[in-house]
Amino acid sequence: MENKKPLVSVIMNCYNSDKYLREAIDSVIAQTYQNWEIIFWDNQSTDSSAEIVKSYDDKRIHYFYAPNHTPLGEARNLAVKKAAGEWIGILDCDDIWHENKLEVQLESASDEIGMIYSRVEFLLEDSGRSSVMGKSIKKTYYPKLDELPSGDVFDKLLYECFIPLPSVVMRRNLFEKVGGIDSSLKVAEDYDIFLKIAKISGTLAIDDVLCKYRVHGGNLSHENIDVTFSESIALVNSYSNYMQVSSHRMYWKLKYGKNLIRQGRFLKLFLTALTINPIVFLKYLLKK
Repeated sequence: MENKKPLVSVIMNCYNSDKYLREAIDSVIAQTYQNWEIIFWDNQSTDSSAEIVKSYDDKRIHYFYAPNHTPLGEARNLAVKKAAGEWIGILDCDDIWHENKLEVQLESASDEIGMIYSRVEFLLEDSGRSSVMGKSIKKTYYPKLDELPSGDVFDKLLYECFIPLPSVVMRRNLFEKVGGIDSSLKVAEDYDIFLKIAKISGTLAIDDVLCKYRVHGGNLSHENIDVTFSESIALVNSYSNYMQVSSHRMYWKLKYGKNLIRQGRFLKLFLTALTINPIVFLKYLLKK
């Protein structure tokens, strides 16, 4: 029976996200796996987001209005505190789940697995094109992967964040065990929780496209990309007492340099090179 299946809490954090919101919620309602709840955390939106959510007559959708506007990391934690599910998935208001996503992932779960992810289809808003994760796509910082890592992925994850947020479901008890997300993080809150959970449990990759990840001006802005790399490098450094992370840190800085070249930001590139070894840095970039 349906009620014997684990409850999945779908965490939706919102701040003025009405443009694609209905499409995102509809993709949850359409799931073939129906034992879910939506925890909708409104971070004091001023658009029509609240009206859209409240228009749904579904008792599984729970709306919460934040008493204070907070950084995204803190908002994620506050939403998870309202969740009742054994598993949690995070769906941003501009992304879309395929209707079989939860069913495929929950059927594949086992006791040693704490996190499950899949491939995604990137939707490039500016051009209208799409690309499946695993193929080279210049306008995202996700790597090209012919085979998705599974099992103990912690070391690989320190080198690069290859897990797309909308594809993930994770065990709520592990989220709570590791203390949730660093509440100060503005952008890399997903990388933070992925590292924490991968360090203490197994990760399972589903080699299918199970969701659509929208790529647009907001998440491609120079400021967002700069903060992403800055926070990611800081997260890698935070594990320096646990293991040697110099090569992981170098890899992130080189990757940041490649992004700066694509953007034509050569002064920032030069300053980044000075923090590593300029000769090694430039030789690496010229090979790419």
